[in-house]
Amino acid sequence: IAIWDRALSAAEVADLTSGGIPVPVQVVPGLIAYWPFDGNLYDAIGDNHGEAMGTDDIGYTGGQFGEGIALDGIDQFVQTPVENEEMFDFQDGTGFSISAWFTVDSFTKSWQALIAKGEGNRWRVHRRGGENVFTANGGNADVSQGTTDVSDGGVHHIVLVSDPDGGEVRFYVDGELEGTSGAPAIQSNDNPMMIGENPDARNRTWHGMIDDVGIWDRPITEEEIALIYNDGGGTALLSAEATGKSITWDFNDGLPEGSEVAGTAEHSEDEGVDDSGALVLTRNVASQTGGWLSPEIGTVSSFTIDF
Repeated sequence: IAIWDRALSAAEVADLTSGGIPVPVQVVPGLIAYWPFDGNLYDAIGDNHGEAMGTDDIGYTGGQFGEGIALDGIDQFVQTPVENEEMFDFQDGTGFSISAWFTVDSFTKSWQALIAKGEGNRWRVHRRGGENVFTANGGNADVSQGTTDVSDGGVHHIVLVSDPDGGEVRFYVDGELEGTSGAPAIQSNDNPMMIGENPDARNRTWHGMIDDVGIWDRPITEEEIALIYNDGGGTALLSAEATGKSITWDFNDGLPEGSEVAGTAEHSEDEGVDDSGALVLTRNVASQTGGWLSPEIGTVSSFTIDF
């Protein structure tokens, strides 16, 4: 069963009728948080919904997929719930991964932060000092700086992988490994995770677009990174897929278990399942709108829910 907060178009209804209700499928399993930034700051798979910070409202612009947030580089950033901050400390020793698409409108501050939990042995993805390249930290020290000039006006993709079992941190730009460091050891803190700012070193706000930020509680593989990057075309981290399942009640054996005919008016004796194996509704439309099956007068021979 699905509920929308808007009227569906005729084409959308036809798609649902033929294909069923789409359900989100993780392209790369293990996501613990995902912000598509398509007109809002919601976490699409959990409750880590972002809060817009800054003097002016955060705007939206064309992203890698749909929309992305457009940060002004002055004081705008997205803050995740402080009550959930521990889940981004990654203290269980299994590692983590971060993926994001972005543009650079301008580099105006050293170490401008794309996404961060803090300084020192906490993790972050940011500009390398005053240069036009990126670096990252997944525990201990920054990985060696990247080589890709990310300030060329194009859309770029980064992945940070912290892999304790493999004994290293890996940093990818546009699908290519650009830096590593050894022996990741993440320290916890009480900071909320921020997108477009560093909670431990403030005033490093991002100036540009950020889109499709995903976080996993495991090291993702090079094959999975290649799938996400997809030769620059990208693959959104959630894919809508119809289940192809449905339930149909034909009323041949009575009403579905635990259900009854309901309405706003008293029902006449001939309402219910008749000898033909159909549900007969005889009250007027106004009184039957509270019915769980149909507001129509007449016979309902079957009722199907696709999901």
